[in-house]
Amino acid sequence: VRLSRRLDDERLSYGYHRWEVLAAFVNGLTLIALVGWILLEAWERLNTPQTMLPLPALAVASVGFIVNIVAYRWLHAHQDSAAVRSAALHVLGDLLGSVAAIAAALTVWFTGWTYADPLLALVIATILGRGAWRVLKEATHILLEGVPDGVDLKKIARILTERVPGVNGVHHVHAWALTPQKPLLTLHASVDEPADLSQVMRNIKRLLVEEFGIEHSTVQVDYGECPDND
Repeated sequence: VRLSRRLDDERLSYGYHRWEVLAAFVNGLTLIALVGWILLEAWERLNTPQTMLPLPALAVASVGFIVNIVAYRWLHAHQDSAAVRSAALHVLGDLLGSVAAIAAALTVWFTGWTYADPLLALVIATILGRGAWRVLKEATHILLEGVPDGVDLKKIARILTERVPGVNGVHHVHAWALTPQKPLLTLHASVDEPADLSQVMRNIKRLLVEEFGIEHSTVQVDYGECPDND
């Protein structure tokens, strides 16, 4: 997160924002690997139940629960970053693991039923797996220059054409994101020749900010035939 705040330079002209997304992608992969490991361990314990020392497990899990509650609350309050959201998922996994260990230790202590531990592990793996897939999907979409969520390219072209005087068409519209909070856009606007170009540009930029929350856009004005159509 600190690295992503660095300003742009000659090597990275858009800045270092993507480090957050890259961190989230790596975190998503490690979470998927963690889920696989939990499932493997749970399967082995279901086939071959193992003895458990309930009191030591309960003590360690209780301490872990308190520590992870504090860490998760702190991370949860700063989830405007993809990297922090993925880190929060890691802590959530530890938190759920502590809860499952407490429940399993109490179950073994009072009933001696050793299957509680692997069965609860399956529940944790399911919850973590869904979160990990969400993080991985979001990060992959951004790294593949996908259109940001909530950005409708056809709607942008339609609104600009209808509401900006002098614009008779919008084409070659492309949108992507540096991070989920930083969408970018490029487009071509076909403009009637008598139109005031500076006013047209101001109107386009204003609408993109007000209607779609896109603060960084690059607009090419075309008089007549678009040169890129060739």
